[in-house]
Amino acid sequence: QTAIVLADENLLIPLLSSLPEEIGDVNITMGYPMRETPVFHFVKSLLDLQSNASSNNENGEFHSADILKVLSSTMVVPFMTDEDKLLIEKIVAGPPGRIKSDYFGSSEFLHLLFRKQSNSLMLADYLNEILHLIVRKNLDESDGPDIQAEDLTTRKINNEFVFRAVLAINRMKMLTDDPEIKFNVGTFAAMLERILRIQSVPFSGEPLSGIQIMGILETRTLDFRNLIILSVNEGVLPSVTTSSSFIPFSLREAFGLPSINHQESIYAYHFYRLLHRAQNVTFIYNSNSEGMRSGEMSRFLLQMKYEPVMQPDHTSLSFEIKNPPSPRTYVERSEVINQKLLSRFTNAGTGKILSPSAINIWLGCRMKFYYRYVNDLREPQRIKGEIDPAILG
Repeated sequence: QTAIVLADENLLIPLLSSLPEEIGDVNITMGYPMRETPVFHFVKSLLDLQSNASSNNENGEFHSADILKVLSSTMVVPFMTDEDKLLIEKIVAGPPGRIKSDYFGSSEFLHLLFRKQSNSLMLADYLNEILHLIVRKNLDESDGPDIQAEDLTTRKINNEFVFRAVLAINRMKMLTDDPEIKFNVGTFAAMLERILRIQSVPFSGEPLSGIQIMGILETRTLDFRNLIILSVNEGVLPSVTTSSSFIPFSLREAFGLPSINHQESIYAYHFYRLLHRAQNVTFIYNSNSEGMRSGEMSRFLLQMKYEPVMQPDHTSLSFEIKNPPSPRTYVERSEVINQKLLSRFTNAGTGKILSPSAINIWLGCRMKFYYRYVNDLREPQRIKGEIDPAILG
């Protein structure tokens, strides 16, 4: 008898992560854009890896930046061993460049990821094999006694995303089987990414138990006692997106074809139809104007605001975000600090030299020099696409 309606379907994952545990059953009945999923970003990183790979030898060579992009995916990190992480640390510490696939021969999982695919059919099989392996690993770990309910739900949702991605890959593979159509790896990767980017993942749940989470179009002909409708902003509800067509608006109006006005009337009907038998309705809109968002409430709320029959209550909720207090901008020099510097940059200690980078850091920011060279607090190393002048010498 309770439904949470998302006018902006991109809020599904943030909503699921913010629901309290006391809610109980939650049923999702809506579509979620594939481009917002971790599976899409993982597949895209694999496609970029293969598109930028070098084919100078049989094993293939991959750019270190593409390798780290794949290994930083949330789909891969849970299944990596300590030995795999040591290999990654060596890549980050080394200079940017290309790495042969033989480098990962000691790890069965990484060796499966980094294999050069020479044609589109091999690339489709390669993607299917990796995605099936991740699903099997998720299912094996889901049976463990230490798995939490939240992690189990996340893995089930990711498995649904993987299933939709595999369907798209198999559809592309059927096209490449045609002898009259030839795809190279780059064309196959570009077309597959485009298909996945515009795809929507449908969720279907049990409508007779638990809280229902759905989009505005999924509420057709349904009645709920309690409603919470999110993102009731102008431009979001009704949606102003139009279907891609070469027929201009004037011709559509002249010949009675569906136009954006027709789409807005459909949203208006579903919106007011949803309120017929509802007893408690809460509308939430964001008054913050940033980017393309105007921060205005929907025209539907404005109509209700000036309707003498309804007279809804309006509450403005705001919260203040404060930055944490900044650390002190200076540190009193003491004998302990002097001894640390002497032991670091003299032969009595480690015998390290005072490098030009250290001098530049001292001239630029004394506190950064203190944190880095006195307390040995360093930023994590990041690999760059090209050789930095400081590294070149």
